[in-house]
This record gives sequence, structure tokens and C-alpha cells, in this order.
Amino acid sequence: MTSIRARVPFAVVLLGSALGLVLLGNPESAHVTQPLSPRVAGVPALLTTGLVRSAAWYCPMVQSADHLATGEAIAMSNTSPKVVRVEVSAIANGSVQQRKQIDVGGNATATVTGQELGTTGSVALIVEAFGPGVVVEHVATESDKTATTPCATQSSDSWYFAAGTTRGETFETIAIMNPFGQASSVDVALYTRDGVVRPRAMQALEAPARSRVQIDVNSGSDQREVIGVAIVARAGTRLIAEMMLRGVGKNASAPLSVVMGAPGLVTEWHLEDFDLRRGLTHSLVLMNPSEAPISVAVQTIATGSPQFVQRTVTVAANSIAWIDAVDPQTAAAKTDVSVTVFTHGQPFAAAALHRADATTRLVQGTSVSMGLSVPTRNATFAFDRTATLNQTVLEIENPNDRVAHIKIVRNGTADGAEITLAASQRTSLKLTSNTVASVLVIESGEPIYVVRRLFGAGGESRSAAIIAVTG
Repeated sequence: MTSIRARVPFAVVLLGSALGLVLLGNPESAHVTQPLSPRVAGVPALLTTGLVRSAAWYCPMVQSADHLATGEAIAMSNTSPKVVRVEVSAIANGSVQQRKQIDVGGNATATVTGQELGTTGSVALIVEAFGPGVVVEHVATESDKTATTPCATQSSDSWYFAAGTTRGETFETIAIMNPFGQASSVDVALYTRDGVVRPRAMQALEAPARSRVQIDVNSGSDQREVIGVAIVARAGTRLIAEMMLRGVGKNASAPLSVVMGAPGLVTEWHLEDFDLRRGLTHSLVLMNPSEAPISVAVQTIATGSPQFVQRTVTVAANSIAWIDAVDPQTAAAKTDVSVTVFTHGQPFAAAALHRADATTRLVQGTSVSMGLSVPTRNATFAFDRTATLNQTVLEIENPNDRVAHIKIVRNGTADGAEITLAASQRTSLKLTSNTVASVLVIESGEPIYVVRRLFGAGGESRSAAIIAVTG
């Protein structure tokens, strides 16, 4: 193990009890995290999932390829104190099928489904806000299961999903949304440990204007323990892509999982949501779509530890590699863990698979989370819990060499809750308030990484924050 620094004083100070925050971890120390490479400030803003003051949001509204229905809705939250009007448009088959205007109250959340718009069949949704501060999340439900992910505020000519699985009775589906007036086509590549597969049926795949196309990943490479996907648009066109993992049959107890893809490759990724206390096992997946092998440094640190463990993973050209996200020595701590992966050259993609049943490997209880590449001073979530996911934990990392002063704002009210997180540290905060927040905002004086974990009777949902890059 490598020493980061001498043990530091307890780094998280909670002021006020109205919010109800509980530090998860060592009572003497927050999670000490070395800045895991010197390039945090240089990460391009390309990979922002959503910008808080964006005027337009794109929601592909992916559905499972097995055609079994899941409930689909969007949650639109207004982080400003004044009412903001939004217009929701449902697109399919080359045209706008329906539009609806909704007034979202100050510091409040409104939800809408395609059915409420009067549409039939599968549609993608565009949300346009006529005022500042509106953020949008996709909420997928099935029975008592819930999964969430931020909608996108940007399009891209390439999308990457480093981690997925088609093993057992798990369906992996990717929705490609083309909200624009120009038709597009895409090439899809499936990356495995053995190399890349380019199914003929997934090359020059049409993505008509103002439409949504779904890709059944299982049909291209079934029964893969781990699989990565790259989608590249032709002719300079730009699209949006979202993935769903859904278990059926013997795997029906698996949680839903929905994630937006990464609209680009970078040289450093942060993964914050490894909880070693809840019986989960975690795989770190690294995807290299280049023509040359890459060497990736993997740094892991446990809550309360002044030391990190570093490993090196070689990823062959045009392939993926995966390892246990947490090394055995760190895993023994049975606490929360952060992982940072980086290279000094070729960019790559990174994500994690989280398994609820370690004895069946990736067959049961699999969910996925994407790596983070951009820290933020303002992180927003449309809500802090649901009826079946009623426990909330915020995973927060301060990668800077300065203290971060952080404020938790719920429904527009700070409730007196502030956090001081020391330099190069991370922590887990459990929200224990009995009041459900329509809008959850994390404000920081320094750029930080934030992930929200929801769990309860409805399984578990991991979601990156909807972020505003302010420096």
C-alpha cells in the first residue's frame, strides 16, 4: 500500500440537524483520497451529463428489448424559486407526435409520461424550459423496482457504454434518439475480452430524423458475462444514447438499471459508489476501442484509510478488461470505497457492474454505473428518494488540494446543513430526514464528484448528479 499523508482530523462537520445527515464510515476520519492524477482540472467538459441551466433536455426513454412493459416517466425539477414553464414534446416516426406545456412550481418537481401526452407506442421525449434552473431525469419502474438517470443536454457523434451484460436472462437494450431534422445512421461495435464484434445487422443502422431506434445487444452477442458497446454516427450527425439492463425469468428479481452513455473518451475516470457493507460485489470494467493496447492505473482507497492501493491493468486493443473493483486488502475494510482510473496517453471508457448475488457472478442482481469525468460546484438531483427506494446516500469526493465547503439544499432550503470536506478526501452521507425532497442540490466552493445511491424494497439505483460545470 502507498501512504498518502499522515492521518488527518475528522473532515466532515455537520452544522444543524434538520436535514438529518449521517456520516457512513470511520468515526475519526472521513475517507482520505489522494488526487489520483494531476489532470482533474483538465478533463474536458464534453462529458457533462446535464447542465443545470440547459434550455433543452433529451430523453431517449429506453425500454427493454424483451418488449415487456416498464413504466416510463420523466421528473422535471425546478431549482429556482419561481414557476418555470416547460414544453414536453414526444417524437416518433419522423415527427413530433404530441406537445404539452407544464408549469413547474418553484423548488418543486413535476412528472409526465408518454401516455399522459396522449401518445401510443414508444416515444422519446424532449423537454424545453422557458426559464432557468430546470433539470430532468428519466425514471423507469417495474412492479416495485425503480431506476433513474439524468437525461442529456448534449448530442454527440459517438457514445460509449463500457459495462453491460447479456449473461443468463438479462436483457441489455440501447435506445438511440435522433431529435433533429436530418436522418442519420450508426455503426455499433460490441467489445468483449476476446476482441471486437461488429454484427452486420448493426452496421449503417438507420436513425431516422425525429425518431428513436432501439438496439438489442443480446442479439449481437448473447451470454456475455461482460460486454462493452460503442456507437458511432456517420456523416457528421449527432445523436443521444441510453442503456437499460433488465432481468427476466430466474433473474426477474434483478433491479432495473438505466444509464446515459459517455459521449466521448477521456484519460481519467472517477467511480464513487462502491459500498462493501451490503453484500454486493463490484467489477471495474475498462474499455479500449483503440488499435493499440493501453496500460491503466487503478487506485483504490477505503473510508478512513490514509493509504491507497494501486494496481495496473493492461487492456488489449479493441477489447475490454475487468477486475474486482476493490483489491482484497481494501475489501477487508467492509466500508465505502472510491476508485480512480487513468492513463497517461490513450483515452478510454470506464464503468462498474454491481452484483447483488456474488455466488452467481453476473447472472443475478446486476446494475451498472458509469465513471465520472467532470467535477462540479453545483450538483442537482430531481428527488432524493421514491416510494420503494426510500434510503439515500450521497457519495462525495473532493479531489482538490483545498478544503471544499459544501451545502446541501432540499426544496430550496439549506436547513442549516453544511459540510466541510478536507482536501483529497471523500465521504458517504446518508440522508435521514423523513421529508421527501422534490429537488436536491449540492453546492460546493470547490469542484467535487457526487453520486446518489437510492436503495430499499425496490432494489438499488445509482445515478450521477445532473451537473453545472462552473470551473
